[in-house]
Amino acid sequence: MSPDEPALHTRLLELFPKDQLQTHDVHVQHLALATHLFDKRSLFDDFAAALRTGAVRVHLYELLWFAISQDLLALGFVVPAQYSLAPPHKKAPVTPPDRKPASPLTSHISHDRLAHLTLKITHWRTLPAYCMSSRSQVMLKIASIKHLPESREVEIYQLLTSPPHVHHTHNPIPTDTRIVPLPDADGNVLLTLLVMPLLAPLKSDRFRTHASRFEFIRQAMHGLAFLHSLGICHGDIDLSNMLMSHAGPPFKIYYIDFDLSRIETDRTTMVVWKGGKSPPPELGDDPSDHLKPYNPFMADVWALGVAWQDFELAYSEMQFLLQLMTHDDPTERPTAEQCAYVFDKLFVDIPRTVLFSSSLRLRALWRIRTKVRDRAFWFRELALYLGEVGLLVFQGTQHSLKRMYIEAVQRISTWVRRWLHR
Repeated sequence: MSPDEPALHTRLLELFPKDQLQTHDVHVQHLALATHLFDKRSLFDDFAAALRTGAVRVHLYELLWFAISQDLLALGFVVPAQYSLAPPHKKAPVTPPDRKPASPLTSHISHDRLAHLTLKITHWRTLPAYCMSSRSQVMLKIASIKHLPESREVEIYQLLTSPPHVHHTHNPIPTDTRIVPLPDADGNVLLTLLVMPLLAPLKSDRFRTHASRFEFIRQAMHGLAFLHSLGICHGDIDLSNMLMSHAGPPFKIYYIDFDLSRIETDRTTMVVWKGGKSPPPELGDDPSDHLKPYNPFMADVWALGVAWQDFELAYSEMQFLLQLMTHDDPTERPTAEQCAYVFDKLFVDIPRTVLFSSSLRLRALWRIRTKVRDRAFWFRELALYLGEVGLLVFQGTQHSLKRMYIEAVQRISTWVRRWLHR
């Protein structure tokens, strides 16, 4: 640390509201690294001027993104204009001016056919960017930084994106994720970035049939079983830590956010809870009990069962499996592999009339819209539902048959809406 860095640190803090200051070790280390780069690169005066004029809009703990924006540009990544002093790039992602990185928000994607899709940014360590080499929108995540104890996230991504695991059918991460170290002028690695494809948040309203919802659970179970087979326990399974492909149905489901994950060779290992969305029931409600050792693999099974419940997917023959997964006693829960095996056995017996029926949420929307006589909305949702059924029914057949079916449904829907608005 240079003699000027403490004073520079104080000057940076004075530019931001006091309520943004936090004392968590990770925040402190990220801010310390940003201060170091501001000092080395003499960025303060230009940054302060841009902040006053509104050309730059960042949170205190996003200063690191601003400090490395030119490094990212040199690597071929264009960040949103509010995080850089460089001239705006026409492909740069657009984020709201009131972005609050510590809470969920919606960021609009300015890129061709993805322009109307939205992405939740739930952490200040992530930032959308445009990759010039692949000509696609990506998500950047600061996975580890210098002088900070690393999570196992980088190690897990290295394992899952390497042969033979990268080609496994049930690999539950985006396998084209890249690990990019960011060195300083002396060649020392300042931080490590994960570069992931831009995916969609998990939204239940995109699943218009029970078949799509069951497919979500099937992929989540097999993905968790695959992770556990490699000794990886996620540690923070939640619907907010799952993403889905833009293309579908059927949609591809992915696990993200391995910050709290562990790699344990012994599946009976007992560990201490490191945090997460919610502690498993064996730890109790009292925070003082969270220091008790627990089995992280069984906790993953419980968390996936809770996600299943939150997803409002109910089928009587599946209830006993769901009850076992969410059992308060971890010794009564099945393993992830057992869950996937039983689910597959039960799934083949579900009648097709149930699989291709509309979801409960969609039925409720139809009833509400019919009462208020919003017939255009009703027919639009009907067309989307029939399109999803067609894709699922014709899955595995010639692509031309799928396209013909979808085009026919779209033509009928368009004709009906025009007739309704005459």
